[in-house]
Amino acid sequence: MQDTYANLHADPAGSQGREFGLKDLKNGWSVIEKPVGAAYDRGWSGAFKQITDTTQNPLSDLRKFELEQNMEFTTDAGVEGKATNAIYDCAYSVKASLIIADFTQSPTFKLKENQPDIAKDEIGRRVPPLHRLSDTIWTQWRQLSGDNNLNAGKLRYIGRSDIANPDSKYIMRAIFVAARNSKTVPWPGLRYSMNQEQGQALLGTPNGLATAYVLIDHPAILGPRNPVVTIWTDGYFREHTESDDEDDDPETEEASVNYYMLWDMGDPNKIPDISGFRKSRLRG
Repeated sequence: MQDTYANLHADPAGSQGREFGLKDLKNGWSVIEKPVGAAYDRGWSGAFKQITDTTQNPLSDLRKFELEQNMEFTTDAGVEGKATNAIYDCAYSVKASLIIADFTQSPTFKLKENQPDIAKDEIGRRVPPLHRLSDTIWTQWRQLSGDNNLNAGKLRYIGRSDIANPDSKYIMRAIFVAARNSKTVPWPGLRYSMNQEQGQALLGTPNGLATAYVLIDHPAILGPRNPVVTIWTDGYFREHTESDDEDDDPETEEASVNYYMLWDMGDPNKIPDISGFRKSRLRG
């Protein structure tokens, strides 16, 4: 396997490999449970059927939470920090071993958005201890799993819904075009392992990194995994016409397209013996 993780970025606040708990969720974050409703009716029906058929478990316990970093917090050094207004909107099904990350804007992203020239070491001093998406979804997953390592280790799926990051979408579109000569590919989409260049490229995208870090940071609980990823779209891509302005924003063309990823980390009861997920590679 190629060094998939050579280009991953070290966390400026140094939280890699750390176990967080309920007290960290309460440190600067508000947690609101929201009704699931029809949130996943569009785009997820095929994936949900595959998940329930594979795990033989329904999604009857699917719960949706909005975490907002809208309060002051205390850093590990005891310094008071101000709210960044970061948001993590995610859903969880313990029965189906599933996490879905929807709308996500990290504290780091919000700081850079409001202050583009902020120094890297300054970011580390202005975010709460619990700030990475991977740490946040893992901490919530553990809480919902009963704060039990055995139950938490059964996590199998991590989904990304309504992907908005332009770098992630660029990679996904390039893969779609190369494989199907189309900018959109509906479910069942395209499926890649980490032994394939496409899978490695997707794992290295901003929307794939959370999955990578969950696996890297918790090997004692999750064990070695060899994930495969499925990518697909829902909606249509509006092509340019002669009447369009040449300077039209390309994002306007795809306003009706939603992008999705589903990482299947494999049956936790049938874990293969592989190498590849090593913390040292993050800093290589």
